[in-house]
Amino acid sequence: MKILVMSTTGHPEANLESARHFMNHNSMIDKIMILSSAAMKQQGKTELLQQSLEQICNIPLEILDIPDQWEESNMLALQNMLLEWINTHSSQDRFIFNVTGGTKLMSIALDRTSQLLGLNRVECFYQSRDHKIVWYQRKTDQRIYPIHSHLDLQQRVNSRGYQIKDLQAITDVSLVELKYAQNLIEKMHVDFHKGRQFCSLMNKLATLSDQQDCLSIQRITIPLVQAEEIYALAEAHQEHFFQFDIASRTLTFKDKMSRDFVKGGWLEVYAGYECYKALISADHQAELAINVTLQKNNTPNEMDVMFIYQAYLYCIECKTAKTMAAENAKDVLYKLSALNDFGGLNQKRAVVSLYSLKEYNLTRAVNADIQVFQEHEILNLSQHLQQWLLSHRSE
Repeated sequence: MKILVMSTTGHPEANLESARHFMNHNSMIDKIMILSSAAMKQQGKTELLQQSLEQICNIPLEILDIPDQWEESNMLALQNMLLEWINTHSSQDRFIFNVTGGTKLMSIALDRTSQLLGLNRVECFYQSRDHKIVWYQRKTDQRIYPIHSHLDLQQRVNSRGYQIKDLQAITDVSLVELKYAQNLIEKMHVDFHKGRQFCSLMNKLATLSDQQDCLSIQRITIPLVQAEEIYALAEAHQEHFFQFDIASRTLTFKDKMSRDFVKGGWLEVYAGYECYKALISADHQAELAINVTLQKNNTPNEMDVMFIYQAYLYCIECKTAKTMAAENAKDVLYKLSALNDFGGLNQKRAVVSLYSLKEYNLTRAVNADIQVFQEHEILNLSQHLQQWLLSHRSE
């Protein structure tokens, strides 16, 4: 029998990714043992790890509880407990220790136990930050193996107690939505400031409709040139999102979803599609979703764009409002900074903004390791995204 041993940790991604690696490489793991402290059990993280493992593999699971807070103060007691547990097994059984998770003393105890029993009985590995399985005790050159298969979005957030309640796969985005977004981007390619001004006008009208709780806005005070632009935009998409009567300056949205799309959803579609293009350029196929709603303990969280690349979870917020150029940007940055609860350490965050952020907010973003794509950068967004992805790519 071959048994994989791992420790419950506040960052479960390493355990799940390594378990998936062994399953995919026919390593013939017969059982997984979870070494759990009382604190991890009380926080529900041991149960979450167990449930997440059950979703990706169909093999027996065992939990070995650490008593008396040994994980913080008594390495020798931990070591002896491991030895006693192993001695309850047949001498033919072999063990694989993942020393990535748990406290430092837990990792040391696993390492010392493996040394006492020898490589014929126990081997140790850790998962590196660049997503490799590293067998650090082996004397051969075959010690480091890249992890090629990663968790999907639902599995990733499940391990932290979240559920994805709703999302839109990028491949399900309608062609008319994509064309609308590209139409606005083309306007900014021709004249960035005029094109952006038009985007802001449409945003303003959709926001006004929302505030009035009415799909129709009448007697809009705008110059004839802008009225003709709105009419042309409606006609170009066969009035899929809204109708516009030039004579009465009346704009009527098809429904609330269309209004939300015009108000800013178009940038989410555009950014999601540009991310998809960047992933394809990086020779990578991955689940990518927009309009993602996550929930934990009946508390919802929303993310505009989410995907996984090189085992990193990418979370992107898209903003079209002028207020991003003022103080409101700090709220978006704070939201992204607080995402470790469902994203973990291997998470990358970005803001795609139609307007530039103030210098102090850009500094805040840099300090929080949040990438910002703003103003003219959105016109060739896929190129900037590709460079961002490559900067995180495993060697």
